[in-house]
Amino acid sequence: MLWDPSFRIPRSYDLSIPPLTGSESVSVSFDSGGRTLAVALSTPRGDDVYLGTPTDVGDLPDLTGVTSMAWHASEVGAIAWVSRDDDGAMRLATGRVSSLTGTLGSRSVVTTLENPAGVVRWDASGFILNDARMVRALDAGGTVLWQTAGIAMAATDSLVAVLTPDDSAQQTRWVVLDR
Repeated sequence: MLWDPSFRIPRSYDLSIPPLTGSESVSVSFDSGGRTLAVALSTPRGDDVYLGTPTDVGDLPDLTGVTSMAWHASEVGAIAWVSRDDDGAMRLATGRVSSLTGTLGSRSVVTTLENPAGVVRWDASGFILNDARMVRALDAGGTVLWQTAGIAMAATDSLVAVLTPDDSAQQTRWVVLDR
């Protein structure tokens, strides 16, 4: 739905993704400019991701087998995702969705990952990933800058909130890391 204060009611647009059968889940996110939409529909092999404008996300998925994705924090239309290739390798890739056509243009593989990973944040400094039980910071080229045990729950351009194991107390604790 699109809220327009002058009309006092929201305008709504129907998305043309396949209907839900009840066994899958769906998530929706907007890019940093609020112009581009990603609709992730769960499948047994990973998410099918439909990209486009709020009025047109298309009938076919733009990305398949996605295990995690994140929009760039400030670059409009820039998206990063992790997926498993046909050879079984996990790859972190990026692309850009055209704000005019709503289609995914340039795609590039940033790096191959040793463990299944989730993209927590992508910004000018690089990536924050959850990689098994490790939090990893990668630069824009995919080089590991630092890593620490734990699970990143949220990140900003300067801070990362991490749930980290405390072996001495046999529990977990919250830590905020300064990137």
